[in-house]
Amino acid sequence: MNKQSIGILAACLLLGAGVDGAEPQLGGPMKHLLVTLQGGTININFESGDPSEVMELRGYEETYAGAAGVLDGAMYNGQYGWLAGGFINLPPDTGIWVELLAQTNGIEIYEQGSFDPIFTTNGADALWRWNGTMIHNWYTAEEPGAYEATYMVYVGDSIGAPDPLFGAGLVTIRWMIPEPPCVADINSDGVVDTADLGLLIGAFGGVDPIADLNSDGTVDTADLGLLIGEFGSDCPAG
Repeated sequence: MNKQSIGILAACLLLGAGVDGAEPQLGGPMKHLLVTLQGGTININFESGDPSEVMELRGYEETYAGAAGVLDGAMYNGQYGWLAGGFINLPPDTGIWVELLAQTNGIEIYEQGSFDPIFTTNGADALWRWNGTMIHNWYTAEEPGAYEATYMVYVGDSIGAPDPLFGAGLVTIRWMIPEPPCVADINSDGVVDTADLGLLIGAFGGVDPIADLNSDGTVDTADLGLLIGEFGSDCPAG
């Protein structure tokens, strides 16, 4: 097992859902948002060095135990994590707060470990207090497309009021759900049209796996129904 595999395994154990179900999957290598305090101002840097990097939200057709069940059936990703980029010395009774400023409609976010909703998910507060340890929250969405969220990170008191002696930092992180391929685009030219209909009719009654859109072993009216349902659709080519 290489070092990257060991790191992903360790993260999965850290983020675990419980012994009775599958462990939620990060979706790939950990990607940390490094939080530092320099000259009285919070700074956030991407450990990867690429602030435009996009994580893919994926579904795994798994069932998770306990509170992690909020991820059942979801497209999700846990690669982004908050991590101190160095020692942060704060005044007594203050802490690091993260405030959601804006996000794409459809994002839901759950805290690592507790799986409590955060950042306006299910009516949660837009403010979240980070405890300073490495934490990978879970980001979910349902529909294909591009998603992003912008946060302000600042020093605040015990109830989240900003401390005027410190400057805040801003960060935007991004995810995406790819458009699914159209099952009825038989010739993979990027559109479901009469060419695909002709191929399906030519294979009708047979066992052609390419025209067997529902993979039930026969090209029949069920496959024709799927094609009609997607007829005229623009699809990812290939």
